[in-house]
Amino acid sequence: MNNYILIITHVLPFPPSAGNEIRIFKLLKFLKESGYRTILFITSANLSEEAFQELSNVVEEVYCFTKFYELTSNKLRNNFINRLRLNLGESKERFFRKIFRLLKIEAKNITSGNFEQSICNDLVSGHINQLIGNVQLLHRKYAPFAVIAEYIFMSPCLDVLPDDILKIIDTHDVFSRKADTVEKYGIVEKMQCSPEEERQYLLRSDVVMAIQDNEAKILQELVPERKVITV
Repeated sequence: MNNYILIITHVLPFPPSAGNEIRIFKLLKFLKESGYRTILFITSANLSEEAFQELSNVVEEVYCFTKFYELTSNKLRNNFINRLRLNLGESKERFFRKIFRLLKIEAKNITSGNFEQSICNDLVSGHINQLIGNVQLLHRKYAPFAVIAEYIFMSPCLDVLPDDILKIIDTHDVFSRKADTVEKYGIVEKMQCSPEEERQYLLRSDVVMAIQDNEAKILQELVPERKVITV
């Protein structure tokens, strides 16, 4: 078994300022110190050179997802692929569409209104199948033994992976309780779902990570057939 771990996140973990960013960045550092090689897949193109350099110190490789359905490794920036594209005179979008057709990436037709709404940004919303196709591509390249999806809303990416991969969801929150927690104080929260929807998200995993014991108890009640741990 290799020691690759794939982490899928819509949250840019550097510079870490908000609690979720700090959590993910600490997780990356912990995995590095524990001897694992982490492949970080960020579903956003807003990665500065400084952020890339800092993340490269704690992960094996950083990939981004862009509106051109492109899987971009910053370490390969301005290398063979870009030179080839320019020499062919292809537009960026047309070139990468051809590449993905040649690779015969067969993304499952998974759609979720809550997923699109909750992770809604111009780069991801409406391109879920391409995003999932990128996950398949990374699986083929690195064959990770474990995959961690940050937030339940990234869990559709787990559906296309083989059963022998350890699938983990880092929940960050219990989204089916948002109406009882933040909305009663007048805070508008878009990232929420019903208990049954949250259960379906969680069932895509083998292990569920909670951030505190009281949330772990709630999540365990939602999915008694899954292992729930507090991290």
